Amino acid sequence: MSKSVPILSGSPRKGGNSETLCQRFARGAAGKTAMAQGAVYGAGAWQLGDIQSNPAMREAYELGRNA
Repeated sequence: MSKSVPILSGSPRKGGNSETLCQRFARGAAGKTAMAQGAVYGAGAWQLGDIQSNPAMREAYELGRNA
């Protein structure tokens, strides 16, 4: 039985410290049954309504929910 580990990065900088840390964590967690799935970038979410109407945030929610 494999387990899912959602890895979330909050940094808007491509190739920044947070993204690098997430990539290294995913590489360390990878095994025979591990599966990596996508990257989601969502910016400009300052209020709850912004998150609910943001396509990237909906995608992140679905990835986490299905993990």
